Amino acid sequence: MYKYIYLVIAIIAVPIVVGATNDVSLAENVVIGDYNLTVSGSTASIDSIVVDTSSFSVIVSAGSSIHVDSAMRKVMTVSGVTSSYVTQQCGLTNSLVITVPDSETETQTAVITVSSDYCTSQSSGSGSSNTSSSSSGASSSGGSTVTTSTPIPATLVATPMVTPTVITQIRIQSTFSTDLSRGTTNSDVTRLQQLLAQDQVLYPEGLVTGYFGPATERAVKRFQAKYGIDQVGRVGPATRAKLGVVFGTSGATPAIPATPAIPTVTPAVPATPAVPATVSGGAFFAQNMSKGASGDDVKRLQQLLNTDADTKVAVDGVGSLGNETTSFGSLTEKAVQKFQVKYKIAKEGDSGYGTVGPMTRAMLQEVFGATR
Repeated sequence: MYKYIYLVIAIIAVPIVVGATNDVSLAENVVIGDYNLTVSGSTASIDSIVVDTSSFSVIVSAGSSIHVDSAMRKVMTVSGVTSSYVTQQCGLTNSLVITVPDSETETQTAVITVSSDYCTSQSSGSGSSNTSSSSSGASSSGGSTVTTSTPIPATLVATPMVTPTVITQIRIQSTFSTDLSRGTTNSDVTRLQQLLAQDQVLYPEGLVTGYFGPATERAVKRFQAKYGIDQVGRVGPATRAKLGVVFGTSGATPAIPATPAIPTVTPAVPATPAVPATVSGGAFFAQNMSKGASGDDVKRLQQLLNTDADTKVAVDGVGSLGNETTSFGSLTEKAVQKFQVKYKIAKEGDSGYGTVGPMTRAMLQEVFGATR
């Protein structure tokens, strides 16, 4: 049976401006199978949302807009809507926007389908999905030449037309002069993550943060297992040599974006953030949280923040280590703000400061481990 959700989004006097690196609180959580999406409307009204097992449909009136975000960066495809009304961008989240102009005479029924694939590059259009595309061009030894394709929508005409494609080439250096291990923060880690993210089997999270955390360590171990190297999770001489061979071979690697939508983060972090085994559910959070929220996710958030002296909720008493609660109050908000400042996600005055939004959830996942 379908589940019907009716949303009415009021027109507000001052629009919310969302920066490229800031979190925002979204309006509604929609579950499609095993995946959680956040859905919001920016103007006018959304007539209805009908949720099915692998997709949901939205009736959008003229002058209305709907935003759909997948914190897990799942690929979304759209049908039933004029392609020029749809944009999609892959970053720390995969963001889909459908905007129906005032000039449209009929309501639009958009059917949004969620797949199990991860997005890996920017794309737009009704039927588009965020995926990488590879080029047959050669790359030189010691680096990986990759491409990204940006489709240009074709105009519907009586005779078939060829859609032109703009190709941008970049070269990710695949040689490393020093060893890398958990806790390292530098541009070498950024390059390592970019290389590993080209293979979703090795690095399904695809996070490019510049910080060598648990997710990166797991990706390195998968790489080592695949190529017969001891699975230590550390990028030593043998692993560095194999990275140069694998990613320095002409045409052997898939494409990654020329300009990654995921901002590079250069935090100053402790060598090995430790998460106690008692933190049930790990660092994965399926939805946003802000002051006033309550539940087990809030308690798990407090437990994670309390493992780092720089982000403790409280030194003693309510909210301190061993005394975490299920209530997101002022102390939790301040702890989240300290976490955001430490990892350069947001600062005082930014939209989303103190809110656990998509970027903060992604960094919690990278810093404290992506177990669910």
